[in-house]
Amino acid sequence: MSEVKKVVLAYSGGLDTSIIIPWLKEHYNNCEVIAVCGNVGQKGELEGLEERAKASGASKLYIEDLTDEFVEDYVIPTMQAGADYEGYLLGTSFARPILAKRVVEIARAEGADAVCHGSTGKGNDQVRFELAITFGELVYDGQWFSPLRKALSAFVTSTQEHVTGKVRLELYKGNLINAGVWSPFSLYREDIATFAAGGDYKQSDATGFISIYGLPTKVQAIVNSEKEGE
Repeated sequence: MSEVKKVVLAYSGGLDTSIIIPWLKEHYNNCEVIAVCGNVGQKGELEGLEERAKASGASKLYIEDLTDEFVEDYVIPTMQAGADYEGYLLGTSFARPILAKRVVEIARAEGADAVCHGSTGKGNDQVRFELAITFGELVYDGQWFSPLRKALSAFVTSTQEHVTGKVRLELYKGNLINAGVWSPFSLYREDIATFAAGGDYKQSDATGFISIYGLPTKVQAIVNSEKEGE
């Protein structure tokens, strides 16, 4: 690392990424630091970044508009999969791979010797960035660019082939209420779903399923009965 002359830094404008610029220049022979900030929809947070980055010692700042790619290639696939992590909707997690990807692209274009991020090392941000740069991440656990993530996305995409239609919404006193859905590919059929006489569903069809599904309970009851009789 002593020969590093040019570093591309994933830059947010926060404390960590601001103070790491002079640290890099001090520890790597006054190397050039190029800052990169990705716009994934944070709006006002981008104001004043160029002045801040240059004041900290960066030679230039790229502000990359990644919103379209972020939504199309990251947000939508994650939403289609219904993914969350213990109730967390992964907003920060799936922003990391696209930012890391763009940092690497700019580093190659600039002929940089190294890439850097400002994560503190205390959280999983550090793992997210470093793994994304080397072999990718799968959202929260750090393997978005892995074959597994791509295979899962391909599977989810195939399940969404016929997901289309109309949603009727009701707006009432600040509430948004789902008032109905319709799709030409809907699998709902009233004649099968209904219990009314004359429908296609026959209660007798459930007999075999109930017998098989209840078999473990039946066996357990027999065993318990035999044990109690000993």
